[in-house]
Amino acid sequence: STVSTTQLSGIDDYFFRVISPTTAYAKKSADYHYTRLGKKRVAIAYDAENRAYTESWLADYRSTLLKHGGQIISTLPFLSSNDFDFSQLARQLLLKNPDAILMIANSVDTAMLAQQIRQLDSTVFIATSEWAATERLIELGGKTIEGLAIEQLLDRDSQHPAFLAFRSAYMARYAVEPSFGALAGFDAANVVLDALASRKKEQTLKQAILTQRVFTGAQSEIRFDDMGDAQRETFMFVVRNGSFVRQQ
Repeated sequence: STVSTTQLSGIDDYFFRVISPTTAYAKKSADYHYTRLGKKRVAIAYDAENRAYTESWLADYRSTLLKHGGQIISTLPFLSSNDFDFSQLARQLLLKNPDAILMIANSVDTAMLAQQIRQLDSTVFIATSEWAATERLIELGGKTIEGLAIEQLLDRDSQHPAFLAFRSAYMARYAVEPSFGALAGFDAANVVLDALASRKKEQTLKQAILTQRVFTGAQSEIRFDDMGDAQRETFMFVVRNGSFVRQQ
């Protein structure tokens, strides 16, 4: 339910997804970094253990930033592991005095790298991708990720009635806040159930989904194209006082 690589986009098969491909997230980030914040020279670190996602995200971000007139001054792959030297990676990222450092990684690696960057530079702008958008990032990153920018599909402060009902039920059952993965999983299940309920006798499930096209998610509409790729609303956040604060 959280697969977003463009390697699976535009293929007429039985794979449907309820989240947008990396293009939507990476473009939103590049637009925000360059247009809103004026960050023109960006150094990037990405987790090569998940190339299908990170290299897809990187390509989409690069394309948008270059169209604006920005520059990727370095791209540094790393292999996530318990004994990886994030201090050395931080030094390499800062070597060319970037306006911003972008990390395309999970929440744990993003937090660990941010800690090392802040030991060397207290002011450089830091951003990450939606893969890291979990409470684990806040917990591990602490003060070192204050001001960090991140786009994501989950607005934790949404007052949409369907989301409030989902959040209440989720917390009652699991005693934790729902993550973006939980929201995507919930929406995916409901797409299947709604399509089955409306399916005509002669239709396959795929045909039923493509006939309906637009489904109501817990926070926003999910719109499928002919290939089963979805578009949905995404949001930009900045970490403030240990919370994700929506910007746009």
